[in-house]
Amino acid sequence: MQSKYQMALAMMEMQTEIMAEKPKYYMDFLECAANNYKYDYEEKLMIFAQKPYATACASLETWNKLGRWVNRGAKGIVLLDDRNPRYRLRYVFDVSDTNSRYGYEIHLWQMQQNYEQSVIGAMENHFGELTRTEYTEVALLELSDHVVKDNLTDYFDHIEALSPGIFDDENVKNEVTNLVVNSVTYMVWKRCGYDTSKIFTEDVFENSIRHLNKQTLSVIGEASSDISRTILLEIGEAVKEAARDEAQNRTFEKEKKIDDNIGEKYNSERRIEHGTELQAGGRDSNPGYGSTGESENREVRNDEVPLPPREQTPDVHNDDDRGQAERASGTDRPGSDRDDGTPHEADGGERGSDRNAESDGSDEVGTDDELDPQFGGGNGTERTDPELKTELPGCMPDVLIQALRHGDYLAESKENIVSFLSSETSEDRKNEYVRGLYKEGLFAEMFKPNSTEHIGYHATRDGLTIYDGNYLTRTAESFFSWNTTRELIEALIEDRNYLDVPKTASQISIFENAPAEKETQSVKQEAGIASAEVLDNLLRLGSATPNSTARIYGYYLRPGTEAENIVFLLEEYESDCIGFEVNGKKYAAVWNESGVDIAEGNSVAESASKVHYEWETIEARIRELIESGQYISSSEAEKAADVWDDHVADKITSLHWDYFENIPDEYLMLTGHAGGFPSQKDFYRGMLRHPHRKTELLEEIRANIGRISEYPPRFKYNFSPEYVEMLTRSYLKEPKTYPAGNVLPPAYYVSQDKVDEYFIGDKNYLNETKLGIYSFFLNEKDAGKRAKFMSERYGIGGSGGHRYNTEHDGKGLRIGGGLEGFRQGEMLKWSQVAKRIEQLIKADRFLNDKEKAYLDTYEKKQVARCIQHFFIDKPDDVPKPYQGTFVDDHTKEIIPQMEDADRFAEIRNIMISAFEAETPDDRHYLSDKENLETVRRYADGEYDLFPGTPYRAKETTSPKAENETAEEKTVPQEPNNGLQNDYDIHLGTEVYIGDREYVVDSLEDTVELDDGTLFHEFMDKETFYRRISENPLNDRLKIQRNETVEVGDRQVIINPTVETEHLSDNTVDHVYIDTDEKQVRWMYYNPDSSQGGEYVISRLDFRNFIDAYENTLEDSSPDDPKAFDAFMDSISDMADVEYSTVKTPDFFLADSDYSVKPDYIGMDTKTVSAIYEKLYSLTTDLEAQRESDAYEAEFGADGYRVFPGNRPKDEIDVLYAVLSKLKIDDVVLSYDGNGLVAKDNDNEWHGKEFYAFLVNEAFVFEDDGTVLGLSDNLLSDFTEQAEKYGIKVRDNRLNPLWLDYSELKAEYPDHILFYRVGDFYEVFGDDAETAAGALDLILTHRNIGLDKQVPMCGVPFHVLDSYVEKLVQAGCRVAVAEEQDGKNITRKIGTEITEDLLKEKAETNIPEISIAPPPPTRNGKIVPNVIYPEIHSDERKNFHIQNDHVGEGTPTERFYHNIHAIELIKKLEDEHRLANDLEQDILSDYVGWGGLPQFFEEDNPHYEELKNLLTEEEYASARESSLTAFYTPPVVIKAMYQALENMGFRSGNLLEPSCGVGNFIGLVPDSMKNSQMFGVELDSISGRIAQQLYQSTSVAVQGFEKTELPDNFFDVAIGNVPFGNYKIPDKRYDKNNFLIHDYFFARTLDKVRPGGIVAFITSKGTMDKANPAVRKYIAQRADLIGAIRLPNDTFKAAAGTEVTSDILFLQKRDGLLDIEPDWVHLGKDENGLVMNQYFIDNPDMILGEMKEVSGQFGPETACVPYEDQSLEDLLRGAIQNINGSIMEYEADDPDITEDDTIPADPSVRNFSFTIVDDRIFYRENSIMRPMELSATGESRVKGLVAIRDSVRRLIELQTEDLIVLRILRKLPELVTQLLRKLKIMYD
Repeated sequence: MQSKYQMALAMMEMQTEIMAEKPKYYMDFLECAANNYKYDYEEKLMIFAQKPYATACASLETWNKLGRWVNRGAKGIVLLDDRNPRYRLRYVFDVSDTNSRYGYEIHLWQMQQNYEQSVIGAMENHFGELTRTEYTEVALLELSDHVVKDNLTDYFDHIEALSPGIFDDENVKNEVTNLVVNSVTYMVWKRCGYDTSKIFTEDVFENSIRHLNKQTLSVIGEASSDISRTILLEIGEAVKEAARDEAQNRTFEKEKKIDDNIGEKYNSERRIEHGTELQAGGRDSNPGYGSTGESENREVRNDEVPLPPREQTPDVHNDDDRGQAERASGTDRPGSDRDDGTPHEADGGERGSDRNAESDGSDEVGTDDELDPQFGGGNGTERTDPELKTELPGCMPDVLIQALRHGDYLAESKENIVSFLSSETSEDRKNEYVRGLYKEGLFAEMFKPNSTEHIGYHATRDGLTIYDGNYLTRTAESFFSWNTTRELIEALIEDRNYLDVPKTASQISIFENAPAEKETQSVKQEAGIASAEVLDNLLRLGSATPNSTARIYGYYLRPGTEAENIVFLLEEYESDCIGFEVNGKKYAAVWNESGVDIAEGNSVAESASKVHYEWETIEARIRELIESGQYISSSEAEKAADVWDDHVADKITSLHWDYFENIPDEYLMLTGHAGGFPSQKDFYRGMLRHPHRKTELLEEIRANIGRISEYPPRFKYNFSPEYVEMLTRSYLKEPKTYPAGNVLPPAYYVSQDKVDEYFIGDKNYLNETKLGIYSFFLNEKDAGKRAKFMSERYGIGGSGGHRYNTEHDGKGLRIGGGLEGFRQGEMLKWSQVAKRIEQLIKADRFLNDKEKAYLDTYEKKQVARCIQHFFIDKPDDVPKPYQGTFVDDHTKEIIPQMEDADRFAEIRNIMISAFEAETPDDRHYLSDKENLETVRRYADGEYDLFPGTPYRAKETTSPKAENETAEEKTVPQEPNNGLQNDYDIHLGTEVYIGDREYVVDSLEDTVELDDGTLFHEFMDKETFYRRISENPLNDRLKIQRNETVEVGDRQVIINPTVETEHLSDNTVDHVYIDTDEKQVRWMYYNPDSSQGGEYVISRLDFRNFIDAYENTLEDSSPDDPKAFDAFMDSISDMADVEYSTVKTPDFFLADSDYSVKPDYIGMDTKTVSAIYEKLYSLTTDLEAQRESDAYEAEFGADGYRVFPGNRPKDEIDVLYAVLSKLKIDDVVLSYDGNGLVAKDNDNEWHGKEFYAFLVNEAFVFEDDGTVLGLSDNLLSDFTEQAEKYGIKVRDNRLNPLWLDYSELKAEYPDHILFYRVGDFYEVFGDDAETAAGALDLILTHRNIGLDKQVPMCGVPFHVLDSYVEKLVQAGCRVAVAEEQDGKNITRKIGTEITEDLLKEKAETNIPEISIAPPPPTRNGKIVPNVIYPEIHSDERKNFHIQNDHVGEGTPTERFYHNIHAIELIKKLEDEHRLANDLEQDILSDYVGWGGLPQFFEEDNPHYEELKNLLTEEEYASARESSLTAFYTPPVVIKAMYQALENMGFRSGNLLEPSCGVGNFIGLVPDSMKNSQMFGVELDSISGRIAQQLYQSTSVAVQGFEKTELPDNFFDVAIGNVPFGNYKIPDKRYDKNNFLIHDYFFARTLDKVRPGGIVAFITSKGTMDKANPAVRKYIAQRADLIGAIRLPNDTFKAAAGTEVTSDILFLQKRDGLLDIEPDWVHLGKDENGLVMNQYFIDNPDMILGEMKEVSGQFGPETACVPYEDQSLEDLLRGAIQNINGSIMEYEADDPDITEDDTIPADPSVRNFSFTIVDDRIFYRENSIMRPMELSATGESRVKGLVAIRDSVRRLIELQTEDLIVLRILRKLPELVTQLLRKLKIMYD
């Protein structure tokens, strides 16, 4: 058996063999070697083999001497210990495997920009003059070249000895020289933090390595290692010197100093480190290897090639310094690995974009996942150190190979494994597949070949452990992550050693000197993809809905007959479509009741060919896949039974509620199980699983299905009771078992069919919205206006379902499907949406038959609407052509009158007369004029919404035309031969009518058509030719005639008779560079389109083309087809594409353009590269014009220019680069007088706002803190710019509290930091562990986001001082983070509270209150918001509303009430005074703008009056509120106060968070007049009026989210919350994604004290929305005392709107409870209407009748008022059902009566003393109680309060960022005051 030393040698040998094969592996080694440059070559090789991302390595003893300890269980890195004659091993540990109990950190030198010139100067002093020093990277490249060529001779001699004649060819010698230069430069750049990707690729190293075998490569590696170490040692010393010089030159230094953790003075005399120094003139003459007589045979080699002893090779570790890692050095820091006190290092610092030493590995440095990804990996260590767990060496390659080839226990055959891994392209999917091959927890063992010894493997969740021996007595083991396991299996497959007879390690290609040619895969893919394989992959996606495959698999556990199985599949699949990928090709599928269609590409509808499968075939194949274990994975199969049971139980529950609702209860013994939906569903699930009860359930279902005809349901439903019976019946069968499989579904995407389906909709449904779009597109040809129209038509919002998920805003539309990960497709810009709709219209796919037939009716309906709108607000003496109010739809009533010519003329005359009586000042004048003009055009036959539509022959339908042609209608007319003359049709011609194909059998008066069936179709000629003209597929039969048409600004001659044979030559791309538009245009002819041929023209901006090239092709091989396909896909996705159908005007224009000589021909790799170079040059020239001639412009890899020298990057360049990487292309950057301005189509940001937008909304942070899409370099540049605006770039997915804490902790790393959170001070992380141990506190954890937790402990705020004292006495330094002005401010108190101070405090017996920390202003202070605070309170008065009809009136009356109030408020503000009684009456009539949107229309006669009265901000706010702000009627407010009075509330603190003009304040009953009211209002006008009406009340005019209010303070919150489909930004609640009304509930609950009441009016959506998340959130924090549903006319009188709303009464609990009461969920009432379960259980709380009505977005429920009952009476009765009481806090002192209490002053800290009117009060939550003390006690407490206030003021000064002198000036004054008060108190 090999010794451990031999195993280590083998490991090194294997690494060199792999590097000789794989340049990427060699580059990875160079990166590791750069990080560990102080070690010699072989040690670097060993470190790389075991821990490729090590950053600083040292022995255990050295780490201990440096104050760091190796983590328990850490795996050591084994190195060869040549100091020992027995060739033993030694171990080192990376810094990531250590920890410090005292915070000792290892700081390694980092190259910084301000050090570069000093470093270059030092290099010239030592190595000689450099010629190119303007760029540091170039200087280092030149330096490496010089030093390599000066020192390479001896290494070449060694190579010549190993491979005689290798340098006979001078070119080979040059290649090897270049290899060393490149290797050294690569390591130097890496260590200094520069971007190596600029010049170093795999090709650079591959061309040189190919000349070497493993022996010669090891010499090259040693040379590169030695030379780079010499250079880096010098650079390191120069950097340290520059850092020291910088520190000495500072005039002011903050607390945090630059510290390299070196600790010794710099020695100006250069040391010869590690016993060697390379000289500029050649190799060192000092003895090297062999000079001490020691045999040096550690060269990496195989046993067949002995190596001669090396001469004059520098020994990196000679006898003098080899022990430095183990013993104290001669410096003043004992125990260092080097004489400068640092361990052998690998730098962790980053400066350039390529400093990604850890980015390719796992998230945690030092985990098993990071072992070598080839056979030499593993965790092999052997230790005897008492501090560490004993580890085993890694397994040898032959053991690994045998274990990986062992296939007996795998979930798939090895042939299937080879097939999958060879065809799949996604590494993530391959890793998931390999993990599924090995059952978790499996132990498998086997015999070694020809031996009785065992080897085995153990599969875990994280990876595979392979071991040598039996598991309990194993002698070696290696752990591999699933990613590495997959790579190893693929290596075996590539070497043809996975399926064949196993090879020995020496036979495997990766151990040979030259790479073997890649053989054909053992499982070969035939040309073309078999349709069966494509079908199987599609079926593995199920019906494209969540859990579909599990449901299907669950059904087939008890399948039925073939017919029943098909019924199930039709129910499951419904109709849908999806895109998916197989073997790198895209496919699309569409299915419906007729079967499944599959086509190659992303669309079935547009494919030239497709494959159709009947459901019989689909059913048979699904059954075969399930029975063979090839349908779903084993993990999915395990949960299938539960999923299916849940599905069937859900169906039975729906059957009861939907079909059995009218069946008497005596027949519903089982199916009528009581309870809500969830509990009933659980009951049925249990019945199905019960061996006997399922039969009873089935029998009852069958019986009740028979009773449905006798007791029919009121509604028809979309599922069959017999279907549910079939599913239930299947449970009588025993379930089948199927073999386990390990199959994965294919990758899937949103197909074009899915997008089109969204636009087209249901073919059986008439959609008037589509007709409006169709009309606009026919009338408007401008693409920009079309895009804007679509954006405005959709607006902001979205919708979702189990098959669809859409989102849309100003930027575009996103369409997704039902599967997870499929929910969100790519964002379509509105220009793309408009373009696609245009294509669907041209292809005759946009409108269905019903919509086409509805065109005339739609036109009439629009005219009828104009007539209805005309009669709005007309005098009563003007007769209207309809009955009722204008808010209802009267078009059905008007259209029949339009069709009567006489009646239509009468209506028109009435309109003309009414209009003539109007004046231009009238409000409706302009709209009436427009409506009247529409009616005229219709009457004259000029009205046409669909010009040029092929779906109808435009007929004059106006009454005028009917009158003029009445006589002609009675005369027989000849057939219309116009269309007949346009088409060349004869017997046998194939034609298309509708969606069917016919052959013409007869062309007599009646046309006979044969569709291939027994029954022919007949129609008259006129109908026939009209139907022919409606279908564009018949355009090929048109008789062509020449014509000249205008296309854009060009005239094109249309000559359809011209032959088109030449088009076959036009299928090659012609590419044109348009420098004016800065676009690339490429076009070709597609003969295979569904239209019979078309030109395809694509346009793309220069910048997008360049980005696509750099992201896909720049770093790829020139002949890499995958990279080229990725590039073409990328530019195709981004390009604007036009299609010009054959023989249309656009087609002839495109044909003319194609004939123009192109700039390039074809789209292949070579041409694309040439185009890129051209665009690169053009773009560089264009941008260079904007730059100074002093520097050279060049595009960098990060997407922006990199400038020579030290010139900082321009802010604009950085931002444009970031926007480019984020794919944001519609933002324009500029500067104005105030700085940066960023604009897109909808937004404008200034400076800080834009940076905040990017960080908080546009950035997607990775787990390692990087930003998706941005390189480290670009992110660093952006961070530098953002910090200038005070914006921190940090992961916004983490808890904001944790981010804030981390920043503060970084400022005080040596303090224990107490962080204020509410009423607690919390301590986190290591501080928490320290504090918990010292203070005997319970250690818990806090979730900081991303599923991460940190240790935490805490103390109540009022006892903080006692705990701080203990820590100070224990020698700890302490810092406290307080909250001040909304931000945590840190104050250090550890240095102020010394032991002497504590002793003095104890002697004077000062109570705790004297040193309590100051109160947090954010949680304990409300800034009064009273108007004109300088005016005395005696002059203030609050208005009291006496009018119960406030706000009511006609729209015009309400408009002028508002105008008069606004004019008055502005007058009062100009005069700076309070309103008097009369003026308050005027102000109280202000009702806001809810329900008055018409006054903001420009054609309104009052528009200018309103616009001129308001500022722009006021106008915008008012207009926004016109659809959302509805003030509450007094009758509702009084009822809410009555409910509070019934609960026992009399006085306290009241909050109205959205007070409007303060109606709730003005209607406070007398019984509550002593309450303290706090109002908040966002709208400026409303808030300012409220301040004038309620002059003694605090009304904050700002957003609720910006108002500083303490938690747990208010007794009652009351009001009418705003409603809208938008969100309020508030970090505290952002994670909940609340809409505005939900946000008001959440934040208000935090502000109300436990036991307090929240009484809010809200939309019925709060209680009735389908998603219960918000209700669950509320239920966890409060009890629902009651709810009242208001009729939908409640706000009609005051706001002119009908909306159903609810009053909710909530009582806050003391703490959170994870409960879901019934009111969290929805149910169905006796009429089948869906609503909240509370109202179903309490129907008397609904003050009207719930009905289904027509709403804005379709049917919706509404509470319709009772006709004969008043709202006041209904409310009075409902209020009596609100049962609750406001809980009061009991007083500690029974002698203090409640009458003596006063409302709490929020600026007084809770549970503390204060002085009010010379009396002592003690605050308890929302009240303050007077304290009765003796005279002495009262005097002492008053003195203590004064002392406390002085101390707080002192502490506040210390926390402010003041100049030291200012603080010192204040201290004597404060100390004097303190001493004076102490003297008075104790005298």
